[in-house]
Amino acid sequence: MAQPGEKVWVRDGAEVWAPGVVEARTGAGGAIRLSVATKRGTKNLAFATDQDVDEDVKRRNDGDPRSCEDLIALPHLHEPAILHVLRSRASSGLIYTNVGAILLAVNPFKRLPGVYDDAAVSE
Repeated sequence: MAQPGEKVWVRDGAEVWAPGVVEARTGAGGAIRLSVATKRGTKNLAFATDQDVDEDVKRRNDGDPRSCEDLIALPHLHEPAILHVLRSRASSGLIYTNVGAILLAVNPFKRLPGVYDDAAVSE
């Protein structure tokens, strides 16, 4: 996990999770250091164990998040992946997303044409 060149999510104070790419990794087992390039610059992270890395660095999914109608289809399903898909879909006016049999709805705080018209209601 978290090898150079890998696309990842890292914890971020402003965005909760920030997308990045691992530039370098040193150490193994104990005293692991990662260098991750994000849009705000390079983050140099230090971890005591591989388990600590797994908690704070998550793999990113490939593909367009707006096309993911069911989160179960994601190869890497974790908090940053869920938040990214929901944010991407909501900003495109796609307020409904499934998680298996559960339907998530994001309130867009605006009118969305076609969501509650007669044709949609009769479906």
